[in-house]
Amino acid sequence: MRYCGRFVQLLHWSAAARMIRLGIAEADRLPDLAAGLYDVLFGTTAADLAAYLTTALDLTPGRAEAISHELFGLVLHPTLPRLLFGLEPLVDELPDESTLASDVDLDRIRRLLREVLPAEA
Repeated sequence: MRYCGRFVQLLHWSAAARMIRLGIAEADRLPDLAAGLYDVLFGTTAADLAAYLTTALDLTPGRAEAISHELFGLVLHPTLPRLLFGLEPLVDELPDESTLASDVDLDRIRRLLREVLPAEA
C-alpha cells in the first residue's frame, strides 16, 4: 500500500503539516476554506484510494469508499495527531518517494489492509 504510505510520508513535510494546522485553527472563522482544504487533502486521497480498490480488488464503489476511509483512519492514527501536536519531527524538504520504505512502516499498512479486507487482500 505505497499510496497510503506516501500520504503518511508527505504529512511529515513541514509545509503540509503547517497547512493542516492552519486549516484547523481557522475552521471557525473560514469554514469554507477549511472544508476545501479537508477535501483536497483527505477527501481526494480517500476517493483516489477507493477508485483503486474498486478496480484492483473488484469491489463495489460503496464498499471501496468505506474501506478507504477506514484504512486511512487506521493508517493516520497515531501519526497525524502526533504531528499536529508537534510530537513527531517534521522535515523541511519535500520527502522523496525513494525513501518511502525507510520513512514509513509499510508492513504496518499492509497488515492494516489485511485486517480491513481479510478476504479480499
